Amino acid sequence: MTSSSPSIPAPKSKSRITALDMSRVFAALFVIIEHATTDQHGKPFPEFDALEKALPLIGRVISNAARSEFFFVTSLFLLAVSVERFMGSYGEQATKQAKRLLLPFLVWTGVYLVFRSYKADGFGYGPGLWGEAWIWEIAWYEIWQVISSPIETVKVLVLGTSKYHMHFLPMLFVLTLFYPIYKVAEDRPWLGLMIIPLLLMKNQFDVFIYSNFWVNGDKTWWFGKEYWSLETLRFVRSMLIFGVKALTYTGYGIAMFAIYGIVQKDVKMLRPFLPVLSLILGLFALAFVAHGMLFFVKGAWVNPTGLIYLPYYTIGLVIVLTLLAVSYWPWPPIFSRLAPYSFGTYLVHPIVIDVFDVWTKGWGWSVPAYSSAKMIVAVAFTVLIVAILSKLPFWAWSMGLKRKKLFEL
Repeated sequence: MTSSSPSIPAPKSKSRITALDMSRVFAALFVIIEHATTDQHGKPFPEFDALEKALPLIGRVISNAARSEFFFVTSLFLLAVSVERFMGSYGEQATKQAKRLLLPFLVWTGVYLVFRSYKADGFGYGPGLWGEAWIWEIAWYEIWQVISSPIETVKVLVLGTSKYHMHFLPMLFVLTLFYPIYKVAEDRPWLGLMIIPLLLMKNQFDVFIYSNFWVNGDKTWWFGKEYWSLETLRFVRSMLIFGVKALTYTGYGIAMFAIYGIVQKDVKMLRPFLPVLSLILGLFALAFVAHGMLFFVKGAWVNPTGLIYLPYYTIGLVIVLTLLAVSYWPWPPIFSRLAPYSFGTYLVHPIVIDVFDVWTKGWGWSVPAYSSAKMIVAVAFTVLIVAILSKLPFWAWSMGLKRKKLFEL
């Protein structure tokens, strides 16, 4: 997800941008829904019958479109626009992206370092600071836990482990650094197909890494031999996965710059593919329903493998292509005014979800009642908090916004 919404230079149609902005708005809502379709422990309600979990299943299936890969796709498309308009050196472009992505990342990492023990304390497995210590004492405790361990420092600042959604920003920054490679695809659209072999390579590398860096009880294993401490093995494995992801996700950048090259020539070139793209989206939806039913029936998350693998990792790409193919439709312009707030909703929403989980602990709601209330509260209060923060200069900047009056669009 990006913190700004640049438009394509004239004389290109702005309807295309409106269509993409609409996708960013709905993706921001869907990512909230995705994280609100779990129980208070982040699991798919394992203690309930499958039929009781129909509502969170529907929410999870719909929200599959809002995977982090979708935000990579739209962000890298906007990077293509930015590179076209900002004709600076590589160093200037890298500095620009660092200011846009890494500075807000550091701010919100600090927020979540302080806040991350709130839910743990609420459910009795945290350090017991909330309600017993001042906020600056909690901040110092959490920061010391990070800076006193080199491994923890790297995990927080590189892997984004301060909260489950913070991994996106450092990874996106790394991907922006490969833009000179992506630009090659602007005049060679066929290079966009490299996304498929690169994603398949990612799958094979992931299987290899998890197969050879694993834990058996209280022992850790490396290529079949007992080795390393548990903390070290998990750290090395996470860094290897991060490296593989960074290298193979360059396929998204290549694909989006290739698509941008087509759009620059004539976006109408994509219209004949609309029936095929619609069919693919329909097939993907069926695959997501089947996969969603699998982990809600089992009561445990199931990794996307086999036939579901490529749909999970290419759904964002297909959505963007479809929206560009129908960019001539009269999309409501309000989406372009709302889109810049999507970055803030992405950053803020875990706070609302954690507070809801703690406050409703032990209420004994049914799954439909709990899920619907959680989704409604998460969306409503996230939007409210972002609207309020957008009025405050520092927090507006941290969400990629200029200071605005409350609820001003």
